[in-house]
Amino acid sequence: MISHTVNAYLERLLKIIHRHGGDVVKFAGDAIMAVWEGDEQDLELNVLCAAQCVLVLQQEAGKTMWKGPICPLEFTVGCVVGR
Repeated sequence: MISHTVNAYLERLLKIIHRHGGDVVKFAGDAIMAVWEGDEQDLELNVLCAAQCVLVLQQEAGKTMWKGPICPLEFTVGCVVGR
């Protein structure tokens, strides 16, 4: 039951990232690493796309509650944009 909930939540995040041109390159525990690839000339556009993605992730999936049989769980999104 919880694995279905976690998978559905991660699927929502992946769709948002892909919709904004990002590629998921790694899962590390509860973290997802996404990149926006391109040359130096693409840097400004890629940063804008990544920042827009962060805003949408926060708005659409920033806080999600799951009422489990034992205790409720809360999924939250924390994002970092770096070079």
